[in-house]
Order: sequence, then C-alpha cells, then structure tokens
Amino acid sequence: MTITEIEPVTRKKMRVSIDGEPAFVLSASEAEEWDLHEGDVLTPQEEEQLRERIARKAGRMAMDMLLRRDYAQEELRRALVKKGLAPQYAQMGVQYVDSYHYLDDMRFALEFLSAHMNTMSRQMAVYRLREKGVEDSVISQALEQAGWDDIAGIRREAARRYGSVDALLARGEKEIVKFCQACARKGYRWPEIRSVLQEDGQDNP
Repeated sequence: MTITEIEPVTRKKMRVSIDGEPAFVLSASEAEEWDLHEGDVLTPQEEEQLRERIARKAGRMAMDMLLRRDYAQEELRRALVKKGLAPQYAQMGVQYVDSYHYLDDMRFALEFLSAHMNTMSRQMAVYRLREKGVEDSVISQALEQAGWDDIAGIRREAARRYGSVDALLARGEKEIVKFCQACARKGYRWPEIRSVLQEDGQDNP
C-alpha cells in the first residue's frame, strides 16, 4: 500500500489516494495527526493501523449522518462515497452502524410508507424506495404490512383539487378526464381510479 497523492479539496480538507485511487478525505488536523505523506510505502502493520483509522472515521461519519435522519443501507453507503470515501471504506462505515442495529431497511421502508401514506401512489412509493437502495422483497413486505391502499390516495387527490370526489363528478366529463390523467402521471392505476369514480357515482346518483 502506497500513499500516492494528498491533495487539497477545500481549505480545510485533503483527499488521500492510495495506490493511485482516491480513498478518503481528511480534515487538515487529521492529516497532520495521521502523519501521512505522498510516497509513503506502508508496512503490513501500518496498513492495518490505517485501515482501522479509516474504519473508525467512516463509522463516525455514518453515525453523524444517521443522527440527522434515517437511511436505507445502500442509500447510506452511496452518501458516504459522495463524501469522499472509496466504496470499500464506505462499506466499513455501513457495517459499523449496522453492527449496533442502527440500520434496518424494513423499519426504514415502513417509516417511509407511513410518512407518505395516501400522498403518493404505490408505484411512486416503490420507485422512491428502490431509488434509496431498498430491495424489492423488503418493499413488498413493507407494503403488505403497511396495508397500502391507493384508493385513499386517489380520494385525497380529488379532495385536494376539487374539495371532494362528488365535486369532481359534478364538473363533468372534461374535468374527470383531466383528473384521471393527473392521477396516472402520479402513478395511480386506472382500475383504482375507475373504482373511486364509480363507487362515489353510485353513492350519489
């Protein structure tokens, strides 16, 4: 292992490259404390010590991020990479907080669904959770546990736009088509949209 480059990122941060690849970012004070220099060739013992230091730093970074908000595991790993950690060191940070059970993708998915219940479609919720790195099997279980129902979301959308489904129906076909198109763009499926319109139409002939 060779320290191939130490370059400034900002006035107070330095990026360290190992064997030609960007590895991690240090504050100026950490760079001085760790006593790293370009061209240093580390012994096996020094390599192990450096890995331990990086792992502790990655763990602290991950913990600081979780104090601000919850993350899915893959989402946290990506965020650590964006902060300057090489993927293998970002994974160390994830493993550190996961060892204390601070990460739980099922809990994360359920909390996400609870926060967005009736405000987005099932399709959009699945897309957003996938985007955060949650696996499909976890998403499916979470949706089932949460009792996700697009019907309530469609009714809420009608209430937000028109006051109620009844008021929408009273506006006539042109406005109903416009509403259906808006719901479809949000990921709501036609069978559920039709169900809402038909049920309320039958209740209010």
